[in-house]
Amino acid sequence: MESVIQAVVNLSKVDIKHVRIAGSTADSFLFTLDAQVYRTGPFYATISAMSLDLVGPKGRYAKLELPQISITPRETRIRISDQKIEILDMSAFHATTEHLTKASKATLNLENGQGTVKMMGISFPLKFSKKCEILGMAGPRTEFFATDDGGDAVFAKVWNPSPLELDLGIAEFECRNADGRAVARVRGRMGVLRGESKHEMDVVVTAEDNMTSAVGMSELWMVGVGVEGDTDTWMNEAIRSYNIELPLTPEMLRLIGRKKNEVLAANGVTV
Repeated sequence: MESVIQAVVNLSKVDIKHVRIAGSTADSFLFTLDAQVYRTGPFYATISAMSLDLVGPKGRYAKLELPQISITPRETRIRISDQKIEILDMSAFHATTEHLTKASKATLNLENGQGTVKMMGISFPLKFSKKCEILGMAGPRTEFFATDDGGDAVFAKVWNPSPLELDLGIAEFECRNADGRAVARVRGRMGVLRGESKHEMDVVVTAEDNMTSAVGMSELWMVGVGVEGDTDTWMNEAIRSYNIELPLTPEMLRLIGRKKNEVLAANGVTV
């Protein structure tokens, strides 16, 4: 019976519906997970709580406390809400966040769990490891679709196909041209949610020569610079891997042109 139960667990599939990373500190984050388990067979059973390794492309980066799981033929869910996770290997963790945000397909690996499964009043030892395939954020794709009347704020639209949500806090980005020079800086609270989300961000257009080099271009690159608040947080480093092509929309071109004219006028140049 023990080998049969282990085989059923091994063949089961964990489908992640929602995962959220928030509350970044120097060495921890808050982890939320909602997942459905399929292919568990016509059984009623209870899997004990256990510790699991969170493993990414460069190895284990943290431990996760998996709660007790009730297996039924109808539905089996795993739910975790804001569990504080201590980061054990920062390099491996950064590799994982970069993998999850940049790739179109990604994995969230739960490994090396040891517990028990109770069925018909009898407990059996159990090993639990799962490779959970999910859609990655693929960027995520971002576009500035509007500016305010004064040109001091832009409105960003973010498309995230992944079940992963990532709270960046108050983040700062540079919009860079093909030469790597900053055309503008944008700053605001940004949480990358599932699906489409919209964010208002303060914008400062930079020096005249960089503005001039942006006119006529079709694209910029949006590059993470850092986050406000506790500069020791791991997010201050992780956000620097945020580097995506940014369509130079008509709204952004008008903003750059208006700010360029303001700079020229301030220097006595008639526009």
